[in-house]
Amino acid sequence: MVRLTKEFILKRAKGFKNRTNCITIAKSRVQKALVNEYISRRIKKRDLRQQWIQQIGAGTREYNINYSYFIHSLIRNNIFLNRKILSELTITEPLSFRSLTLQVEPDVLQLKKICQSYREYKAVHHRYSKQPIPDPLEPISPHSIRIELGDPDPKLVYEALKDIDAELAAELASIL
Repeated sequence: MVRLTKEFILKRAKGFKNRTNCITIAKSRVQKALVNEYISRRIKKRDLRQQWIQQIGAGTREYNINYSYFIHSLIRNNIFLNRKILSELTITEPLSFRSLTLQVEPDVLQLKKICQSYREYKAVHHRYSKQPIPDPLEPISPHSIRIELGDPDPKLVYEALKDIDAELAAELASIL
């Protein structure tokens, strides 16, 4: 923090210059002003980011695309533009922003289908169900498949896994 000398305090607290006995009051006022300056610099950055997000959201809604799907699809397509640049594109270069939305649109439609099927699956398997809800974006690996006592026919699962992983099939054969 800045060392609060008498000259510094009087320079920052302009209303206390002609008073001779108010250095202690001016000192506390200057300290509070310095703290508020620090906080305001952080709040300014936060407010600007919120404004950029609102502008991008308004631009994507013109083309029936959700903001979160749009940002996620940009990242999946290796288009790394920050929110400040994207908001400037929506305002100053609407045709360039439209080309971005066209480039991302197939991926957005795919995400919408995945999320819709995931919502339907969640509606059927509510939170009190004992079955875990799989993540729709996570690829299914053969090691994530488990045979439990309640499964219908372990031999069918054994046949399905035979082609995928020979070691896993050998372990299943030793269990069965």
